[in-house]
Amino acid sequence: MANQAQAPQLYPARFFMRPIWVDLGTKVFTLGGGAITFPLRAMGYLDMLIVHVFGTYTVATATLVFNQLQPYNIIANFLVQTPGSPLPPINAGGKSMHVWNLSLSDFAPFRWGTRFPAQGTLDANAYHAGVVDQFPVALGAQTMHLWWVLPFHLSQDDIRGTLPLGNSTITNLVITPAATSDLVTVPANFTVPSLSVDVVQVYMTPPPAGAPIIGGGVDTSYAVAYDETYQAIPAVGLQKVTVVPNYTILGILHGLELNNADDSVDLAGSVLRVNSSYFPNDPAGVPTAMQDFRVAMEQGIPLPQGWFLYDFDVIGQAGWIHTEQVTEIESDLTVATGAVLGTNPRVYTSVRRLVDLNPAGGAVGAG
Repeated sequence: MANQAQAPQLYPARFFMRPIWVDLGTKVFTLGGGAITFPLRAMGYLDMLIVHVFGTYTVATATLVFNQLQPYNIIANFLVQTPGSPLPPINAGGKSMHVWNLSLSDFAPFRWGTRFPAQGTLDANAYHAGVVDQFPVALGAQTMHLWWVLPFHLSQDDIRGTLPLGNSTITNLVITPAATSDLVTVPANFTVPSLSVDVVQVYMTPPPAGAPIIGGGVDTSYAVAYDETYQAIPAVGLQKVTVVPNYTILGILHGLELNNADDSVDLAGSVLRVNSSYFPNDPAGVPTAMQDFRVAMEQGIPLPQGWFLYDFDVIGQAGWIHTEQVTEIESDLTVATGAVLGTNPRVYTSVRRLVDLNPAGGAVGAG
């Protein structure tokens, strides 16, 4: 009997793609100024954008006091404009995108690419100060650096969500600076700022022709989208946050802002309801300390003051919320009796979604 030829071994497209970093340039960043647009290069498959705001300023008269969400919301909004997706891939402020950065694995699947403390003298490197987020508030001349990653993939090793840019479409990153009055409580103390923003585009090279790829090509039938909303807190007690149940929900991020600052102390309890199911606890909710502990164990690091995350992507797609049969998603947060609401008391909510761009069937994109 003749031996039958074995089918060729097939591999994910990611095996044949390499990341290329392209600097899109540096532009002046003016607080209270107009939106800054970076046209993206029409090359390969968009993996992520790296954004760096940096510069100098002088603190006069008194130490700076940040307003809520600051200093990361020095970028009031990131917006990625691209054709073909029902939702912008990125439409959120700098603080929520920073917190997402702390929870995601965008550079290496088995190592966290999160912020690191200053190195010891034996590992001294002149660039270390510039790659650690810093925004000094003390009197005198100061230097600041803030960094963000805007990811388009699910993770470093799962590139679903990548945008095919090697074509005639136009995709822009639009950055909206905050006003000085949004950044600090006393704008007159923040003087002679000289700030800039630098953007690097990271794209993946197309696989070579004839590569043995599962499905025959790069799957571009999905987009990963981040949005942000907020609602006012009129009084202490229960705050009901409604999340629109559309597409596949990968995570829901909350930030509690009371008395013009991040606030975990006055969050008495929280629970998430999906139809009649509760996550990750019973309907009574759990104390904030328990939520913080859960998040720290899931993410490998604790999140900043006032912020916590329902991450349905911790174990991959087995934990995702598929919303085809979901009619209600409600996140309940209880503000403690006696909490000082102060200026602009709000709950900020950012949702990470996987959007199926072609529900009727898969699609293979050009590179």
